[in-house]
Amino acid sequence: MNSFYIYRADIPAHQNILVCFIASHGFDLVKFKAAIKNAFDGSPFSRELVLISADFNRKEILESLIDQPSEIKKLKQSINNYQTLNLHLALIHSNGTPSFQEKIEDEGNLQFSLAKNFDKLVDHGLIDILSKNNLVMESSPNYHFVKPSGKHSRKFMKASNVMQRSAEISFLAVNLLKHVNLKIDKIYTDTAGIFPLAYELISIKRRFSDDLCEFIDSFGTYKGLESYTFAGTENTLVLISASTSDDLFNKLKIKSGLEQAKIVSLFGSNPNSISTTFVNLTEFYSKYKLDLFANFTSSSEHECEMCIYEKSIPLSLSNSQFVFEAPKSELYLPIAKDSTAALRGIISNYKDSRAFKCLYDGLDGKSNFAPEYFIDVSKLVSDNLNYQKKINNYVTRSFPLSADLIVHANDQGAYDLATSIKKEVKRLGKNISISSIDEIEACSPKLGIVVVAGSIQTGKSLLDISRKLRTFDQLPISYVVGFAKFNDWAGYTKLKNDLCYNNGNPSLGSHQFNAIEEIMLPINEHRTTSWDREHEVIKLAQQNIKLSNDARNLLNQRSLDLRQATDSENQGIGTNIFLQSPTKNDMKLGKTFAFWNDKDNSQVWEHQATVYFTISSILQGLRYSKNPKDPAPLKSGYILKQLDPLLFDRFNEGIIQASVLRSAKPRELDYSADDASSKIIGTLIERMVEKPDASTSEALPEFLLAICSSKLQIKKDHIKNLSVLNINSEKYPLTAALYDQAKALLFGNVKGNKIPNEDIPF
Repeated sequence: MNSFYIYRADIPAHQNILVCFIASHGFDLVKFKAAIKNAFDGSPFSRELVLISADFNRKEILESLIDQPSEIKKLKQSINNYQTLNLHLALIHSNGTPSFQEKIEDEGNLQFSLAKNFDKLVDHGLIDILSKNNLVMESSPNYHFVKPSGKHSRKFMKASNVMQRSAEISFLAVNLLKHVNLKIDKIYTDTAGIFPLAYELISIKRRFSDDLCEFIDSFGTYKGLESYTFAGTENTLVLISASTSDDLFNKLKIKSGLEQAKIVSLFGSNPNSISTTFVNLTEFYSKYKLDLFANFTSSSEHECEMCIYEKSIPLSLSNSQFVFEAPKSELYLPIAKDSTAALRGIISNYKDSRAFKCLYDGLDGKSNFAPEYFIDVSKLVSDNLNYQKKINNYVTRSFPLSADLIVHANDQGAYDLATSIKKEVKRLGKNISISSIDEIEACSPKLGIVVVAGSIQTGKSLLDISRKLRTFDQLPISYVVGFAKFNDWAGYTKLKNDLCYNNGNPSLGSHQFNAIEEIMLPINEHRTTSWDREHEVIKLAQQNIKLSNDARNLLNQRSLDLRQATDSENQGIGTNIFLQSPTKNDMKLGKTFAFWNDKDNSQVWEHQATVYFTISSILQGLRYSKNPKDPAPLKSGYILKQLDPLLFDRFNEGIIQASVLRSAKPRELDYSADDASSKIIGTLIERMVEKPDASTSEALPEFLLAICSSKLQIKKDHIKNLSVLNINSEKYPLTAALYDQAKALLFGNVKGNKIPNEDIPF
């Protein structure tokens, strides 16, 4: 093994201290002199030379060097005849405590005390090992880690990285002695990656005594914890490689067979940890202010800001096999055939009813969070002949003859649909009762129940209704949904199977499920909607003390419009879901939209939500294929699937560009790691800024909003001209306000903006 680990340390009043840890069993003076001479050749201005070794080397070190003035003289001569050299020796005992001996030559200078500074010297050695061996792995902006514990984090400690050099491993093991028991009979580790340290610890222990450790084994961290059988005693040691919380420690200490065991975390970052920790990175940051140990936070999936704002992809880490390269990316440019015949038919049948809206729940605005996608089933039932025909067809083909009760959900769409179904059933000669789900207890169905929902998202309301109907589990139940919105085929299929499962009276067969219409939309994809992001950007833009009155009024009105959209009077927004163009016009769709049928492109179209629903459905269809084995161009995974930025050149109408910017996931618009893609977007935005009144610049406010909300990410080098370009704030007040906000985010505080201390995502 390497005999020496040599490093330098600077502590107050004493700079450039040379520290040599003697890792071997025994002391080779010739090799030692050569190693020290080599160290001084690289940095000759060390006055203090500190030797650290296990105490079992005491005799050889004293007899060969410390107590031999002639050998010390030869050492000095090999370095420099004029060298002043103070020798200090620290010997580590079996319990981890040190004892000291010193040979001071330079008595006139401020004397260095090894006893007073020993802990700091050891810390410097640990910092050197952790830093140069990359204990801390930090993700790129494109991805973050999901640790074996399930926690999400930008940083991850890979303990096996520091197990590379034998002398450094021995240094870690010697300093670990004070944290473990004198006797060790077994060692369990959470990962095999730290076996070298465990073996070296036992090797050192054996040199101090004749006690033998029976074995060393890994239980496989969280994944293997439940199935592993422990057989520990009071002399058993459990080593946790790294921990940012006490989660694994808490699980281990109540594990059968480990009640008396000593549990030690090698590396940790929890400032309030109750476990024994060899190196606490948070404490090291407090003492030494090294960025390496800063901001070591982790969170659960539902609290992960990176997931909530979709800033990066979560990459799972398991056991000791980790890949830390940035994900590869693939670009996809949507084409006309990506708009399926089913989607084209839905748009063709219902676009004139303007039933597609955003930010309404269908329940008088009572929900805590307004859904991003709302379909007004009531309007379709009352006004749309195509939809009425679909209802009649359902009744003729699928309505169960045995049913004697219709139960509807609590929203208006469900009530209107249930009433329409009842009317058609009656026209065909059958009377049937109708009830809301809240009044079901007062009803006494004898033959069967039909459950009606207006429009579903997750299906939770239908599942709640199915639970309420358990008292009628001997009856056949049929579910009918006016307009089913579903996130992906697998989830939709599971929902239908769950509803159709009949364990109350299996002899009747499965319950039934019918959807009059269905559309795939990203109802579960966006952790935060584009309008939530817009609210946040508006709040920041309003802090600009140089904001013009016109801009402030426009921002205030936009914020008010978004808040009022969710109430029962407005019932969502449809025509003005996007920001206006720089010239204060609502964006409209021309007559050549490739994703609609030709007959639906006969006139300019102003209902923005219909276009937004179209683009949203197309993109969602590109994320999830109906057959899991089929490829999906935008499917999530380690390979980063992104939208080709040429999309914004091919579809250069503002309303289409805005729809893409709002409906795409942030990872699909993250071009910060791709020079070519980033340059395309940067050039496009600069062209819009130079000519904000051009027809091709309609979506400039939406592009600026996407930048401000970190949804669209590009390299600053490809948009650097924005720092010198300006937009006329009198002529284009809202666009100028967003432009200033974007420049402040990209290039720092400008024009009096108050910008919070947040990482720039570029």
